[in-house]
Amino acid sequence: MDLFKIQHFRNAFPLFIGTVLFICPFANVLAQINVDSLPKDPLNSIWKYPAPVRNYDLSFLLQEDSCYDFKITGIKSLPEGYIMQARTCVDSLNVRAYLVTPKGYPIKSVQKRIKRGKNYRLHLRRYFLLPARVGIEAGSTVDVMLGNKVISINENGEYTYLFTSLDMEGLYQIKSRDVAVKKQKFQKEEANLKNNILPFLEYVSWGVQPNNLLDIIDTTQVKRSLRKYGKHYWSRHPSDIYHPERRYEWQLDHPVEKHDWRYWDSINPKNYDEVFWRMLKRDYHLPLTVQDVCRDSLYSSIKLKLLYYSKPNIYTVQVAWKIPNVNKTYVAILNIQRKEDAYKVIGFNRAYGGYHLYLEEGNERFVPYE
Repeated sequence: MDLFKIQHFRNAFPLFIGTVLFICPFANVLAQINVDSLPKDPLNSIWKYPAPVRNYDLSFLLQEDSCYDFKITGIKSLPEGYIMQARTCVDSLNVRAYLVTPKGYPIKSVQKRIKRGKNYRLHLRRYFLLPARVGIEAGSTVDVMLGNKVISINENGEYTYLFTSLDMEGLYQIKSRDVAVKKQKFQKEEANLKNNILPFLEYVSWGVQPNNLLDIIDTTQVKRSLRKYGKHYWSRHPSDIYHPERRYEWQLDHPVEKHDWRYWDSINPKNYDEVFWRMLKRDYHLPLTVQDVCRDSLYSSIKLKLLYYSKPNIYTVQVAWKIPNVNKTYVAILNIQRKEDAYKVIGFNRAYGGYHLYLEEGNERFVPYE
């Protein structure tokens, strides 16, 4: 039994949280590792109460964009992507990481196929800024939008963070020179992306509709991305561990149902305005009713992080911004496509619940974004 299987058992029976049992494969020795002696994720302290199901994968030790030698220990397939389970060593500690990658790859950029049991040098970026907080009998699902793919995943206790990598496309590793080109393109265009995203953020923050709305947002493609949202919650019972069919419903490779806008929100999913503004009101508490538009302050607060690059010229970016005189930090994940010298928002991912973006104010302690 390896550590992954032990963790899987502990997730099903959270009473066994105090210690991890480790069986050495090369010796008939049973040792107990006291989890209290392991390093602690400083971001766990943001929660008022500790999570009922805790995960000790130590993935908070991984530094973004640092290169690590990962061994792929498992690959799970979902309708639009894959979840890869990987292991590496950081400061003599075994660290697990869960990597998400979309299906499909550009043939010219392929270096080699990623296989279970093999080692690969990869750079990672956290998709969500916070560690997952999971309940015993219920939890949430999360959406990982990468290009035109949306991978919906049960936040079930098997992982703490989800990572993406510019080094991967589907089940293939990308050539290092092609990865460098992606990063250079983003660095070169970051200022243009900020300039062109400003009117979109004014649009969602204050409801200010620009005259050239269709020049900054592709409503058809944004509506398509909204309709890919996964359902918000899953549930389980401790006895599910004995029933494969019920247990499978909260596993990582279980296909998550899509959110039913008509059933849950009583709106027409084909109507862009209804879906878009309902999402903003419910998930972001936007737009603001006070029309105190301060363009310069909004622009200076914008921070972008590239999560994925796909052809043709589509940037999946994490966008953080602040609105003057509002004690709140907003975070959204968008797809922005460049066509010639124009940039359009073509995708809007589901808000991450841990950020508490639905609050009118006071979510800043839940958004560790410097």
